[in-house]
Parts: sequence; C-alpha cells; structure tokens
Amino acid sequence: MLKCVEQTFLRHALSVSDAAAHVNQHAAYLVVSTAEKARRGVACDGRVTQSRVDTQSALRLAAECVGGGPAAAAGSARRAAARVCLSLAAQNR
Repeated sequence: MLKCVEQTFLRHALSVSDAAAHVNQHAAYLVVSTAEKARRGVACDGRVTQSRVDTQSALRLAAECVGGGPAAAAGSARRAAARVCLSLAAQNR
C-alpha cells in the first residue's frame, strides 16, 4: 500500500508543481492589478498632497516588488519590501 501511494505521488508530482507555479503567478498578478487600481484611485482625485504622493509611491513600489522575477536570493527581501509598502499605503489612506 505504501509503495502504491509513493508511486502515485511520484507520478503526479510534476503536474502538482506546475499547478502551484501557475497559482503563485496568478496570485501575484491579482496583487499587482489591485495595487495599480488603488494607485489610480488615489491619483484620480484632483488634490495633490504629500501623503497622497507617498501612498502612490508605496503602491507602485509594492507592485514592482511583487511583480518581479523569481530570484531566490532577493525573494525574502522583496516580500518584506512589498509588505512594508502595503502597510505604509494602508496607513495613509
């Protein structure tokens, strides 16, 4: 029984890893598109203040951090930068 489960896992491991990569890519796309929509929403108002500029910059930087390529060394730093930018944008709304 154990051998059967192991063979099934080995047979489907590649398709599962491909699906996981597509799910991660789609989640990154959703985050980037949401950040861009929020940035445009902040920009559409006619008033220009320092906090709005900071919010726009933070949202743009967060979108660039999330949308970057899968570099292993910079992955955790990029995630931390995106988290800080999104936190800053949420505080300035």
